[in-house]
Amino acid sequence: MRLVLAIAVATLPASAACTTESTGFRADVAHAAGTFDHETSGGGSGGPSGSTDATWNRLRAEYVPEGSIGGGLSVEITRSDDHLFDSDGLTGITGGNGDERDAFAFLAGRPTFDPFEIAIRGGPYVRWLKVEEYPSEDETRWRGIGLRVEAEPLWRFARVGPCAFGLYGELSLSAHLTEITRAVGGASDSYDGRGTTVGAGAGLELLFSDHATARLGFVLRHSNERESEELFGPAVPSVDTKFRGVAFQLGIRL
Repeated sequence: MRLVLAIAVATLPASAACTTESTGFRADVAHAAGTFDHETSGGGSGGPSGSTDATWNRLRAEYVPEGSIGGGLSVEITRSDDHLFDSDGLTGITGGNGDERDAFAFLAGRPTFDPFEIAIRGGPYVRWLKVEEYPSEDETRWRGIGLRVEAEPLWRFARVGPCAFGLYGELSLSAHLTEITRAVGGASDSYDGRGTTVGAGAGLELLFSDHATARLGFVLRHSNERESEELFGPAVPSVDTKFRGVAFQLGIRL
């Protein structure tokens, strides 16, 4: 199979070099369905863990002038259903949900080495994570601000008429400081913390007439919130959240 693919790519006509304009305005919207995991670990007051169905959505826009550096904004929302803790087994907890959001304002460049290009982005981001337990409606919120770097390589391996086909990848790394609020029985306490996030993805892209794109692939988002600094009561324990699913994306290029 690898040999057949290599021969096919090597024998593409000159028109299949797939050189496309890598600068200008781009915008895309992505949706994924998959699984959301929440795992509580470490010391402190303890807490539930669980896994359930969830969705992930992203809206992103950026502008990169020719031969220069541009910028843009990306917003992501991950939301689980209400069965996050159904199988946890802790007394009194019959369900729950997770809600995770972040906004990333970035500088961007797009170096191109035909038929390859790579988008490089970096800048500040803010994130918000809320986990709610049923039926008590006790909840924990993490609000963070930090820095993120992101790379998105793309290889366009074939062009057929107005359509160009490519393989893409995504990798992002982030670190942030966090304010944690734990609300139990109507009373709440705040703590300081810190955390990290990792994002990844890969799949197939179709570019039509150099202006419209469609992607199908997988997406992974993993975040870790460290155990909080202990003040006057038990610390909020370390938590890991993870979303993994199949993503579909539509975009435009101008």
